[in-house]
Amino acid sequence: MKRTFCRTIVIFILSVAVLWLITALSLFLGFGRSDGIPPYEPTYSRDYADVFSRREVTFFSGKNRLCGWVYGEDETKDRALIVIVHGIDAGADTFLPLIREFVSNDYTVLAYDGTGTRTSEGSGIRGLSQAAADLHAALSFVKEEASLSDLPLIVYGHSAGGYAAAAETADHPEIDGVVCVCAFDRPLSEMMAKAEEYAGFGAYVGYPCLALQYHVLFGTDGNRAASEALSDSKVPALIIAASEDEAVPGSVSLYAMRDRIEDPGAAFELVNEPYRDRHATVHLTKEAAGERILMAEGLEAPDQTICNEVDDGFLKLLFDFMEKQIDM
Repeated sequence: MKRTFCRTIVIFILSVAVLWLITALSLFLGFGRSDGIPPYEPTYSRDYADVFSRREVTFFSGKNRLCGWVYGEDETKDRALIVIVHGIDAGADTFLPLIREFVSNDYTVLAYDGTGTRTSEGSGIRGLSQAAADLHAALSFVKEEASLSDLPLIVYGHSAGGYAAAAETADHPEIDGVVCVCAFDRPLSEMMAKAEEYAGFGAYVGYPCLALQYHVLFGTDGNRAASEALSDSKVPALIIAASEDEAVPGSVSLYAMRDRIEDPGAAFELVNEPYRDRHATVHLTKEAAGERILMAEGLEAPDQTICNEVDDGFLKLLFDFMEKQIDM
């Protein structure tokens, strides 16, 4: 009996150790540095240097210095400040087509590369909750900038950035409104949903180790529910989802939590137009979205003009929402 008991204990400890190592390795490999730029993505130096100027800024998120840019500063025209938060495998330049539209409509924009991304420091992204930590740092920077802190504040986020925009409303009452595009509700739910696609029910065997490591990395708020943050803060939110989102499964999306969000200022939009109904194309015209899909399949060469056209209906949705918050 004693030998059997001891053997069981040893096997249990070894199993936990193996699961811990596998989970740690998965986080390390899955959230390493993100320096790649897709061929269809515009860059400031290549496509937009002659369109508008920008001011470079830096601020710290933890021990890492993040690099960002302020666009469209004009004391006589600034309607509001829009802080843009990108998702995994994206960066500040990803949103240049949208930034151009915002600046053209007299908005000031702050966009930055998150931890472990492109021009910013960090050995890796660390996890989905890092976007929220970086946004917290960005908003702290805004508070210290006199030219920015006096403006109405809108946060626009995509994917992990959309989660961050909603989650940070709980700690930043100065936010006047958030736009959450293709966002998930909880980081761990998103990670487990994707893991289940590859490992089935077996993915949940390692969940306790993942949850504990996530707690070590990001603290008690690391898996905060974005829907709960919006309900508590009552910050107006425009929540946009794509019906065929391949990156954020519908069951774990922030849009799926719409009946639980107790926020009178929340509005919801589901994009189900063909080609635009995917994770990275929801803001584009149907033609641009189709072009990107062909390029992703290796069937088309990049055309910077066509594949970065922003949909007019999407822009109207954004501007109607933002103007309403500014005028309140």
